Amino acid sequence: MLGHQALERKFIELAATGKLSHAYLFFGDAQVGKFTCALRLAHHFEFGNGDVAKGTMTECLVIRPVIEETKESIGISQARELKNFLYQLPANSKFRVAIVDEAQYLTDQAQNAILKVAEEPPPHGVLILITPNPDSLIKTLQSRFQKIYFPRVKEEEIAKWLVKEHKLSAKAANEIAAGSFGRPGFAFELVGDEESLRIRNEVKKFLDGKTSWKEAAKNLSDIDNRKNIYPFLKFLIAELSANPVKNFEILSAVTKRLSVMQETSANKRLQLEAALYPTSEKIDKISQH
Repeated sequence: MLGHQALERKFIELAATGKLSHAYLFFGDAQVGKFTCALRLAHHFEFGNGDVAKGTMTECLVIRPVIEETKESIGISQARELKNFLYQLPANSKFRVAIVDEAQYLTDQAQNAILKVAEEPPPHGVLILITPNPDSLIKTLQSRFQKIYFPRVKEEEIAKWLVKEHKLSAKAANEIAAGSFGRPGFAFELVGDEESLRIRNEVKKFLDGKTSWKEAAKNLSDIDNRKNIYPFLKFLIAELSANPVKNFEILSAVTKRLSVMQETSANKRLQLEAALYPTSEKIDKISQH
């Protein structure tokens, strides 16, 4: 549990003393450890430890957005599944834990259904909503949950973790930690599986002028909007951040566009083109100087 060990220990203490709330709202930047913490807590409640690699949980339900065409949502059928799950008695734990990841995609109907669960919670149920921004949820729903903020993790802590767990050199670990912006999940992506390396290569080709903004958008969106476009923009931001003063305008434009893409269901291909076109123009101007 990188960066949030004290918070995890506090939740375990609350559970042990019978003071655990029935509903929590975990919020903070993407990939800082909100979902990992929720999953580790559920595993601890069922098995007595937070090692999610050991043992298959039967008392935890994870709900995520469903992608239909270009729109992502968590609908009423998933909210009903959550309710049915929580109201069943646990067999292997004191608690049943329902985790709604990326809760900002809950439809209004689904939010109202979950609100009813939060208003009349089962004594053995724990409901955790996870979202970057609590204000993406209706006020009445927010009011029923205890809000827990997850800050970014210190770069030094991420670097130490990369050296220990991923056997990187100190230099490589420090570079990746600096480019992760305090988000362990993003640092893990930057270490690079095969797909991540391919996307990072697309970023370098774009920054070197070997790929136009239209070609970059097409290469990524033709395969999988969600899987490739977001990582592309995040890797782009990481590369540009190596010189934040020089690339300030570009970083501001790309960061703003990424935020818009995450909060709306608009066509991701068009959104990506809208981000890369002005970025490409600014890169050309910088390279000419």
